[in-house]
Amino acid sequence: MMAIIREIRKEEINSLVELCEAHAAYEKAAYFDKEERSVRLAHHLFKDSPSLYCFVAVVNDEMVGYTSYSLEFSTWEAGYYVHMDCLFVTDRYRGNKIGEQLVNKIKEESKLKGIRQIQWQTPDDNVHAIRFYDRIGGVKKKKYRYSLVL
Repeated sequence: MMAIIREIRKEEINSLVELCEAHAAYEKAAYFDKEERSVRLAHHLFKDSPSLYCFVAVVNDEMVGYTSYSLEFSTWEAGYYVHMDCLFVTDRYRGNKIGEQLVNKIKEESKLKGIRQIQWQTPDDNVHAIRFYDRIGGVKKKKYRYSLVL
């Protein structure tokens, strides 16, 4: 199944937030303050110099998946890489290569920007994602991810 992969539009921000909520539930995480998040996401996605980019997957006018990314600087590499923050496809459409289409779109955009590396992480219990990332050529690097809530 081929989806249309394109940049998100301002008027679709609430649909993106719904997908984010479904993504959080899939990863057994809490998701709250949807209205505030939609305002903050819109700000970062649609300002003159975006700090976040997002592609959506659309099938029959329904948004069925998304991927978001930002540009990060690597001191070790002395250059930028793309950090793929999220990749999610709804249950109904999972297994139809839509995730691969979304990753391919980020690959195309990265090459256009002169960036030669994409990085991401996934929970270690998400066996389906791990299998998918292995299949598309991702290379694992064992690390622990920490956060500090301020």
